[in-house]
Amino acid sequence: MLLVKRSICKSTTFQKCGGQTSSIVQRADTACAYCGQRTDRLTRDHVVPKALWGNTKLPPRMVTAPCCKSCHRYWDGEVEYFRNILVAQIDRHAHRVSDHLLEGPVIRSLKRNSQAWKDFFRNARLVELRNRSGIILAYRQAFEMDMSRFSRSISKIVRGLFYKKSHRPLAPGYRVEVAHGDEFWQDEGFQHNLAIMEPWASYGDDVFMLRCARDSSDWNKTAWLLRFYCSIAVYAWTEPDAGAQLMTGG
Repeated sequence: MLLVKRSICKSTTFQKCGGQTSSIVQRADTACAYCGQRTDRLTRDHVVPKALWGNTKLPPRMVTAPCCKSCHRYWDGEVEYFRNILVAQIDRHAHRVSDHLLEGPVIRSLKRNSQAWKDFFRNARLVELRNRSGIILAYRQAFEMDMSRFSRSISKIVRGLFYKKSHRPLAPGYRVEVAHGDEFWQDEGFQHNLAIMEPWASYGDDVFMLRCARDSSDWNKTAWLLRFYCSIAVYAWTEPDAGAQLMTGG
């Protein structure tokens, strides 16, 4: 799990996310939602990958965003790992769709793709399961998640959702930061933002749900709470990229 190494984004001017008014929005239908590249050769990309539903029926409100060929090709290559890692963290029988994926698409992908197998079982090892008295009850296989890779997929989803809410890509000079695990629930900045986030919204089922808030003084600063299969919660936010500003002299 990724520990939060600094205080999570907190803003006293955050409000419910909503969408920008037509007077503020500069529609960017010719711009890729993920990299901002302007081109007339865009495709429609599912912001949350369809692979998270497997062969089950898709919900009625799937969100798509414009995507350039380069981004489409890159993110297509990340979907399998993202889905496999998500499903692996969920207890059996906790969600019907994750069970379906584990027993079908995930197992098949690991069997047919040697690289997917290596990525999935990265630094695999046995860990001890102990009771409160310290007595070993059993051993369980564990593996090391590639947090950088996982976070990139979350960043892609956030950028797509930002586009849906704002009708434009995230502005240059801003980045997506991701915290994963349970640690962020105790963070003061997160609790502040959670209190003003919109209520849970979904595509029409409980495979993916979200809440969000936006900074009224800077529309590019947002906070997102994402939930997958009613089990995995991920917190992410958008903020100015200090490194990019230094490179441009900002």
